[in-house]
Amino acid sequence: MQLWMRERDQLIEQTRAFVEGIAAARPAVAIAAPAREPAKPAELPRPIELPAMPALAPGASERAEIERRVAKFKAQQQKFREAREADYHAIFSKTRPQAGNAARR
Repeated sequence: MQLWMRERDQLIEQTRAFVEGIAAARPAVAIAAPAREPAKPAELPRPIELPAMPALAPGASERAEIERRVAKFKAQQQKFREAREADYHAIFSKTRPQAGNAARR
């Protein structure tokens, strides 16, 4: 048998003897489960009261809502486009030659 296998087996035997010695030295203690109190019924939360919505024609209200959301989306996209163009012009105006900063030939 190879040396490492013999050393492994010895280590396993030593560990096993150590664990058995610790288990024998410790008195056996019965672990009792903690007493549980009877569960109390959970109180139900009060329902949320929502404000009354005005009655509208089903198709018209949905259409108006969609049109409002599309208009809001387009306005937001226009703001982004303008901000992007402003940043572009601000950055590239620094790289382009100006009157006092012309490239020399």
